[in-house]
Amino acid sequence: MTFKILIVEDVPDTREALQLYFKHQGFTVLTAMDGQEGLAIAKAEKPDVILTDIAMPEMDGETMIRRIRSEGENPDLPIFVFTARGSGTVAGAMRAGATQAFYKPFDFEELAKLVCEVLETPDKAASTKP
Repeated sequence: MTFKILIVEDVPDTREALQLYFKHQGFTVLTAMDGQEGLAIAKAEKPDVILTDIAMPEMDGETMIRRIRSEGENPDLPIFVFTARGSGTVAGAMRAGATQAFYKPFDFEELAKLVCEVLETPDKAASTKP
């Protein structure tokens, strides 16, 4: 089974690097430039997992996560956040419903391993939330 991943990142180089890496890992990859576009794609495409930056224009990652969680179509959807900012930003994203957080720069292999673990055992997603 091929999993569908949505990458929401406003920095083109980071977005493209993640897209190429996960495509090479066998994922179907969707991308968005901000939370507003990410929310629309998530609703239309129903990804299996979302990777999102927190600080973005238009709609930040935390707001996007809150909207996804409040609309309740897939309450167990794994959402991984990453940021170059401090722990306060991460704490807000975790309270909003993020599954796990990473700080930039992050290790692509470590991120892919955790994404695959969560996808292989969906009940694990709920257990990683605070």
